Amino acid sequence: MAEVRAPLEAMYRAGKLDIPAEADLVSTISDRLYDALHSFDGQSALAGDPKVMTSMLRIGGEVYEVMRDTLRSLDHCAAAIIATADDFVAHDQQAADDYSHLGQGLKTADVPTHTLPPPLPDLAAPGGPDPVQPTYIGMGDFVPHPEQTIPSTPDPDTPQHDHDDRDQTEQDDHDHNPVVPPEIGLR
Repeated sequence: MAEVRAPLEAMYRAGKLDIPAEADLVSTISDRLYDALHSFDGQSALAGDPKVMTSMLRIGGEVYEVMRDTLRSLDHCAAAIIATADDFVAHDQQAADDYSHLGQGLKTADVPTHTLPPPLPDLAAPGGPDPVQPTYIGMGDFVPHPEQTIPSTPDPDTPQHDHDDRDQTEQDDHDHNPVVPPEIGLR
């Protein structure tokens, strides 16, 4: 039977330090993305939920869900590596000897876990949170805040309806602020 050697120090370092550090980064990004998407959802509602904004919100929501899944996976990965290393120590004398030489800080460090940020509502749906009442979840674990929802505000005029007014405004702007090419001096 072949001998299996486990790099215990690397396993404990990965499970207790390295992977949780990456999970901290993902958690921070997720928190910020949650805040940004909520703010953007409110702005989108105020603009009448134009298709381009709801499309961007849908994509942002999908990215956010990937970040949530990544955070969960990193926590599970760290726990699995530690459980595997602990199993090696419990059942293999060489692993137990290697474990006895590990630094005390690495032995006693807990495996950190993260609170998953909350799922987002359907951001592409009409309406959204009031952007004046922010829902910031900040840099740590999520603490829910009461939300005030505002309805979608449709554009009062269709683009076809105010086409002539836009053209006249553009012409007036051009007449009052002509673009003058710079003089080019010849030497």
